[in-house]
Amino acid sequence: MAIINVDTGTLITEAQYNSLQARVQEIMGTGQSTFGYGQSNLSSSSVLAGQLVTATQLNNLFADIRRAHYHQTGNLPTNVSDVAVGDLIDAGTKTSPLGFMDYDAAIETISSNSLSAANNAQAAISGLESSRGPGWNTNISYEIYVDFANANQRRFFFNSGGQFKFYARLTGGSTPKDTDWSTLLNNANVVTFNYTNTTTNGSGTGSTIGNYDLTTTYQQIFTKTGSGAYAANDYTIRAKREGDTRIWFQIQFNDDAGPNPNYDETVQGTITAYFEEVRATNATYVSVSQPTYTKHSNL
Repeated sequence: MAIINVDTGTLITEAQYNSLQARVQEIMGTGQSTFGYGQSNLSSSSVLAGQLVTATQLNNLFADIRRAHYHQTGNLPTNVSDVAVGDLIDAGTKTSPLGFMDYDAAIETISSNSLSAANNAQAAISGLESSRGPGWNTNISYEIYVDFANANQRRFFFNSGGQFKFYARLTGGSTPKDTDWSTLLNNANVVTFNYTNTTTNGSGTGSTIGNYDLTTTYQQIFTKTGSGAYAANDYTIRAKREGDTRIWFQIQFNDDAGPNPNYDETVQGTITAYFEEVRATNATYVSVSQPTYTKHSNL
């Protein structure tokens, strides 16, 4: 393997360095499609043709790799590190203090994991809620919409691991129907909408519909049904987009009499539906702008 000195830049061409830097820029900067966190304060930048690659430039590249890696995993990378003027860098992998190809491997890792985010890199932020008191036995719903400043901010939010979460609870009430609704909602637990799908950490039927799958008409992204005499009851979430900057959600609670009208008593408990946001908020590594959310109608 050729040995190179980061002070003189021997054997590291600007083309090699710029190829690596462009890949990091795509992940951390504006990028396109499912790449791009929208970070404007990158440490690294491209090297001009004929310019030598210095220790400072290599360390700036590592600083951006480190930010992305920590955001995705919650840990700092171990296969690359800072270098000092005069350090010998192997042209391949880590057979000397550091190998230039180790940077390539580190960038491949953050590229493969670009849509991942560690729990400690994000924060859950309370959003909206809507409640309905006792005395209903119909289909009730409420709608909310989420606005992003522009199409890129919407991409940055989801590319960096942003999610919207839904859950609902029934309190009070002691009838069999109240018990069924309470059990249904508790079992559904938290429903999560991300860039590519909708899932639950409880039970129910999610979907392969996420941010990048939305259309301009409502699609069902989650449903959970009741049981026994109340099997016709269901809790459903639907989503659509309006243009490139607004997402609508409709949360429905359908209290259906089913085939036997004797089970069409009213709900005596109070139902409350909650909406939360999970977003990258670590200014040291990755932080994205908060969208605004509005309650269009109540339960």
